[in-house]
Amino acid sequence: YFVWPSTCPEEGAGYVAEEHFFATCQALEAAHMRMAWPHRPMLYRELCGKLWIDKLCHHARYRIPPTVRVDVAAFKKDPQAVATAVLDSLMAIRSSLWQKDPIASVDFKG
Repeated sequence: YFVWPSTCPEEGAGYVAEEHFFATCQALEAAHMRMAWPHRPMLYRELCGKLWIDKLCHHARYRIPPTVRVDVAAFKKDPQAVATAVLDSLMAIRSSLWQKDPIASVDFKG
């Protein structure tokens, strides 16, 4: 099959809702039908969901900009508090990883 997981399946032909795609992969593997194209489902989920970026940004050798994950439900509840926490986290990574002074939240432009 040639379909692609998407958070916006209405993008066009071949796109399916991400949760249905990976649930199908999991069900097929549970039935001993190995899925391996383009990657095993767990790795494919990490890659296409870009779930690896916030994990690997803590390793200087990869030269990935500081990245944090945002909880959508928390953001909808209190966007200002979450935005402040995100900026604080980004500056903490910047300081610890790159030994650069943090930028004050009020001065941050990015």
